[in-house]
Amino acid sequence: MSGPDPEPGARGSEPLAPNASIDDILARVEHLSNTSGSGAEGPPTEQPASTAAESTSVAPSPDVPSAASYGSAAGTVPPPRPARPKRRLLATLGGILAVLIGLGAKVLVGVAVVGVGGQVLSSVFGGPFDRLPQATRDGFEQRLNSAIGPDASKLSETEYADRYSALVADGESRLGDPPLIAEVTYLTKMYDKADVATCATAARSEFSSTGSSFELNDKMWETLTQAELTSHIETQIAAIEAAAAKAPAQRTVSSDQADAAISRIFNVLTTEQKAILSDLTDSKTRTDEEACATARVFHDAEAALAPADLALLARYIASP
Repeated sequence: MSGPDPEPGARGSEPLAPNASIDDILARVEHLSNTSGSGAEGPPTEQPASTAAESTSVAPSPDVPSAASYGSAAGTVPPPRPARPKRRLLATLGGILAVLIGLGAKVLVGVAVVGVGGQVLSSVFGGPFDRLPQATRDGFEQRLNSAIGPDASKLSETEYADRYSALVADGESRLGDPPLIAEVTYLTKMYDKADVATCATAARSEFSSTGSSFELNDKMWETLTQAELTSHIETQIAAIEAAAAKAPAQRTVSSDQADAAISRIFNVLTTEQKAILSDLTDSKTRTDEEACATARVFHDAEAALAPADLALLARYIASP
């Protein structure tokens, strides 16, 4: 027998609209957290700190890393929550850092934009960026220099990259939902379209990273069309502009709020695939086929989330 109908107008009892905003989604998360297990609408009951977090967690299988330890060597801490290293929008700065320390430095082919901003963008996106129309590259650099600040032309590449990094980290959560969701789907597409060796290299870089970024090489960027790459760089620069303007306000999602969506991703993985991800986080040897196939399943599961969960996850990834 079904229970009593919810009180009309009770917060959270109405269906969540397909086009719900991130604020609607977070309100629903808060509502469900406060009413979980109560059986009726009403003010939330205060819980001890040791059990409040457990009320919203979804217990994964024992071989799933915890939110505190995923991507690191730290031990698990209760309550166990499946998670993963947060990545900036397609891990922009891994390429910059590699160039700055002299690893895998790229020869800039046909780069007419000679300012530091152009050099940074070319360092990140390599050949695919260099092949964008000249007017597009010039426009990106002009906007980037304006947002970086009046001293942009006086900065060294290292100083410019550091400021770029800080502004991107601050500005992503100021963007709307559509560009953040697009970033998740772009990364999924890149993994699905890349050859196995390239896909495996990206997977090892992503899942072994303990920071907010990882490196993608030219072959990964080349899987995007020029329109998709242009859209991605537009998102990067829009984030930097929003950070420089300190507007709009940041809208962030915590690991607790993203917990259920993350659990749904891990629930798609087999026990062996979870073991492979665990090995990748510890930089243990796995074949290219294992690393690539598992990363594809993981990212495909992200992209296949319901719209509300996907928006929540995308904003969690972009949260500082």
